[in-house]
Amino acid sequence: MPRPSKKAERTEEILDAFERCVARFGVDGSTLERVAKEAGLPRSLLRHNVGNRDELLQALLDRFFAKSNRLTADLLGALPETDRANQLVYYLFDGSSSDTQFAQVSQALVAAAPNHDNLQARVRTWVLNFVGSIAEEIQQSFPKANSQEVYEVASGIVGIYFNAESFAPLARMKKLRSASRNAAIRLLSTLSK
Repeated sequence: MPRPSKKAERTEEILDAFERCVARFGVDGSTLERVAKEAGLPRSLLRHNVGNRDELLQALLDRFFAKSNRLTADLLGALPETDRANQLVYYLFDGSSSDTQFAQVSQALVAAAPNHDNLQARVRTWVLNFVGSIAEEIQQSFPKANSQEVYEVASGIVGIYFNAESFAPLARMKKLRSASRNAAIRLLSTLSK
C-alpha cells in the first residue's frame, strides 16, 4: 500500500517558512534559497509542493487574506449586542490578540505592492474590504450618521489601527496603543447617533 502524500503538510511547512522570511526580509528579499533554508528542505521540494516563486507568493497571499478575513469575522462576531462600535475600537487596540509576525507580513506586502501589479491589486482590495467592514459596523451603531462621514471615521480608525499594529514588533508600546485607542474613540464621537 502506498504511503499517503505529504504534500499538504509540506506545503504548510513551506508557507510557514515563507511567511517568516517575508516578515524578516520582505517580499523581494524572500528568495527560494532563503525559504528552503528556513523550511529545512531542498529547494526542489519547494517547487514540487508549491511551484515557482510566483506560485509561492500567490499561495501565501491566499492564506494571509483568508486568515485576515477569518480574524475580522471573529472580531465582529465577538462584539456584544450594545455599544458595538466602542467595543470594536477597544478590541482593535487592546493588544492582547496582536500577532507580530502577521503585522510584519502585512507591512511587507504593503511595501512590496507598488512593485507587483497583482500584489498591489490584492492588497488594495484587502485594505478597502477591511475599511468597509469597519464602516458597516459603525453605521449600525450610528444609523443617523451620514454614510460618507462614517466611511471617513472608519478609514481614520483603520489608519490609526494599522499604525499602532506596525509598532507591535517593538513591544511595550502600551501607552501608544492606549493613546491610539483614545484617538479612535474621539473619531467615533464625531458621529451623530
